[in-house]
Amino acid sequence: MENSVEKVGSRIREIRRSKNETQQQLSVAVGVVQQSVVAWESGRCLPNILSLIRIAGYYEVSADFLLGLAKKRAISRRPYSVGTLACTFIKEQ
Repeated sequence: MENSVEKVGSRIREIRRSKNETQQQLSVAVGVVQQSVVAWESGRCLPNILSLIRIAGYYEVSADFLLGLAKKRAISRRPYSVGTLACTFIKEQ
């Protein structure tokens, strides 16, 4: 059974692969080194909040989905969802 850190890593890997992207491409998009993506996807550590928001915005998924709090990839439209806040933050940057 996956723990929470592994689940986040699995979701990031699943989305990245579905877009036929490399770890290097994701690292450039998020602004981190490739070793960070490797560590996230292997379940060794979690992305920090800014990286999580950037990943969610880049792939147009909710942070809730990445964190395992939602089963659907779609960005939630609930007023206080983590995913909505993440997208709002990304758009303001």
